[in-house]
Amino acid sequence: MDAPTRWEIDSASEDETRRVAAAIASALAPGDVVALEGTLGAGKTVFVRAVADALGVPASAGVSSPSYTLVNLYDGGRLALAHLDLYRLGDDDELEAIGFRDLLDGERALLVEWPERSEEVGEVATVWVRLDDVGASRRILVVTALDPAVEPGLREALAPWPPARRAPAG
Repeated sequence: MDAPTRWEIDSASEDETRRVAAAIASALAPGDVVALEGTLGAGKTVFVRAVADALGVPASAGVSSPSYTLVNLYDGGRLALAHLDLYRLGDDDELEAIGFRDLLDGERALLVEWPERSEEVGEVATVWVRLDDVGASRRILVVTALDPAVEPGLREALAPWPPARRAPAG
């Protein structure tokens, strides 16, 4: 089996990170699950806002981190979104209690902050984005297409940023 396609994008500013998020948004379809990994302050919520903007979610929706509610739903754009923040998640039972499985109905795309707090999210994620804070407003965004079905769309959307070279096996 081939390794998933991966991009390593050096972002020198928040605006550039937003451009990458907007590009990814153009490739999203109902049912996609985007896992957003990164430390506090790495830019996960900035990324979500940029995706929502690119999809045409109205500014009046007030896209913000659902740290205490765990999930926010946004409609009104090209694609309905669910934004989950699992930072305060106790366990997968709590994830089930907020209706995670219901959100996987293929009606909307899911953007999940702190996905590493739930094994279940990792099992259904179609795209994994790691935001590495490397100082000031610079980030390294590592984007991985986990589902082969999303890879062509991501490849087209991320054409300005070529995929990372794969290390030779061995």
